[in-house]
Amino acid sequence: MNIKGYISVDDLYNLSEKDVVKLIENCEDSYIKSAFAKFRSATRELVYKSDFPDNQIYCTSVKGKKRYVNPLVNYENKARRIKDLSAVAGKDIDDFLNMKLHKYIGFKFDFKPY
Repeated sequence: MNIKGYISVDDLYNLSEKDVVKLIENCEDSYIKSAFAKFRSATRELVYKSDFPDNQIYCTSVKGKKRYVNPLVNYENKARRIKDLSAVAGKDIDDFLNMKLHKYIGFKFDFKPY
């Protein structure tokens, strides 16, 4: 969109995410509009995740960060972490922290060049 003049780099810093999405969805370029629609409707079956790239599809290396909240709660007039009070919350947090992140991600559909 930037190359074709539909959006500027400054727009990406100044517009809200919602406004950028509207620009993409309402773009007069049918290729851009349809590629974004494919991206937004991608199901798990269409998303490629692996520690190795697949050169047959659009695939890129990603470095994900795991972020979570272990809130303080008032328990018996003391501030305690929810993980320390709830076995369910503790298991959920541990499962999340132990979840494997893949090095590469891609989409199993064509983004034909414009």
